[in-house]
Amino acid sequence: MATQRRIINAEKTVLDKDDQPKQSNITPAVPASVIMKLLGFTFAMVTCPIGMYFLTRDKLYGGE
Repeated sequence: MATQRRIINAEKTVLDKDDQPKQSNITPAVPASVIMKLLGFTFAMVTCPIGMYFLTRDKLYGGE
């Protein structure tokens, strides 16, 4: 098998290439509405079970 040798000086490196500058994409990966919905459900998952515990303890079982 023959190896291919390149002349390194004639090739442009990644830094030498003249690419057209592109506008950078600064939009968030996840929309703000999705983040707010996740935060709301997280809050509900924490507060609802704890709230139900204290509600049933006080109202159903006489609050020990």
